[in-house]
Amino acid sequence: LDARCWILACHFTQYPLPIHPLPRQGQESNLGIAFLINRWYYKCVNLRFFREIVGLQTRKAMFIEFTVGNYRSFFAPMTLNLEATTLQSAEKTLDEQNVFQSGDLRLLRSAAIYGANASGKSNLIRAMAFMRKFVLQSAKESQAGEPTGIERFRLNTAARQEPALFQIIFIMEGRQYRYGFEIDEQRVRSEWLYHKTQRETRLFLREGQQFELSGPFVKEGKGIETRTRDNALFLSVVAQFNGPIAANILKWFRTGFNVISGLEDVWYM
Repeated sequence: LDARCWILACHFTQYPLPIHPLPRQGQESNLGIAFLINRWYYKCVNLRFFREIVGLQTRKAMFIEFTVGNYRSFFAPMTLNLEATTLQSAEKTLDEQNVFQSGDLRLLRSAAIYGANASGKSNLIRAMAFMRKFVLQSAKESQAGEPTGIERFRLNTAARQEPALFQIIFIMEGRQYRYGFEIDEQRVRSEWLYHKTQRETRLFLREGQQFELSGPFVKEGKGIETRTRDNALFLSVVAQFNGPIAANILKWFRTGFNVISGLEDVWYM
């Protein structure tokens, strides 16, 4: 076999990830990827193809969408979206086990990425891991002037002129957030945070070292702009000063957005 397969287990409740019976020959289902994973699972479990998992623990912390661009093998922005389509399985129990409702969203409990060697599966997981690490550590683990550690796309000269892009959409405590940033090897070029109830509202926007604060973020972020290094995330710095929104989002990244890569990873233990 020259193709490998990874599971993204994104929405765990009290139920484990279901292992469905294999479909009959010719049977159609919008969970074909899940069936493919199970078919590979039965045949290849001892070959360690299932090595990388992203997990969220409760419905209060739900991952909706992740976007990455100009990072390692990704030049153009690529998005992984966990919203379910309107397609329905022939066996209704499959949808019941793998799709759930959250407000006006229908979300998948699990998804799969599969493809040939060197097609970018591992780099998607690495991109998630990098975003998580940078959010949690940029304000406290680095010093002024130190590199950010980003690895931009190397096979296009235009990529050297553009920053790497990371954005995630998630639900935390019943409210949807959209957070992202653009960075190069030396500094954060831009950063943004929005939240949504009825409509999306901006909490802050950063361009270089210029900051615009809005709504409830004015109170917790005001005065911290000058304390934010150009190689650190504003969100992370505000959390260091106990800003409630920023601190809760960092807690979500720390305990709700877990990246497991290989059996030696600490999160697997």
